[in-house]
Amino acid sequence: MNGIHANIARSGLHRDEKGPYDHIWELVGYLPRRKAMVDQLVRKYFDELNVVHDCVEETTFRASYDSFWNRKWGDDDLTSVDLRWLSLLFMVLAFAVLLNSSLEATIEAQRDSEKASVQFFWACRKAIVLAPTFTG
Repeated sequence: MNGIHANIARSGLHRDEKGPYDHIWELVGYLPRRKAMVDQLVRKYFDELNVVHDCVEETTFRASYDSFWNRKWGDDDLTSVDLRWLSLLFMVLAFAVLLNSSLEATIEAQRDSEKASVQFFWACRKAIVLAPTFTG
């Protein structure tokens, strides 16, 4: 385990109590546990969809992506999470998880991909709704 979830596990933090950044911790909880999985999905999005539609400037996105995963993940650091960018990450993941589903996949596997995509979509919506309440 690395990144966000590893830092939480190492510090022994529990998110049962209500705190000032619970909404951000909740949003981060929608991300896959393994950063390698997120890396693969982001790569899939840029390799297969963004080259056709060119919706996201890749260099800027990747700089923000690296910064996001390299943060220390304490409450003090949460003030710098840009919820608008986090919303974009969730939308990238929503598209990528569908692209990652094979055409030969079983109906069950396709449904699982669709379900994951919808969950990322709703996380995107939640992040963008919360964004106006903060500077980022």
